[in-house]
Amino acid sequence: MEAPSVEAEHDKIGESVGIYGVAWNGDDSSYADFLDRHGLTFPNLDDTAGEVFRRYGVPSQPEWVFVDR
Repeated sequence: MEAPSVEAEHDKIGESVGIYGVAWNGDDSSYADFLDRHGLTFPNLDDTAGEVFRRYGVPSQPEWVFVDR
């Protein structure tokens, strides 16, 4: 499970680097349950339409994408 390690990095670096989770599958209830179950505090986006995944060429989850200015 990748989410707890992402949360640990977020806790370590704080807001100096933007960390965002992007959910591709599911509904609002399943997203909320996942966030609560894993205690995630970093922002998470609903990408049911797949726009973020297409923009960055992400074929599946889990995946890391690093974006700079």
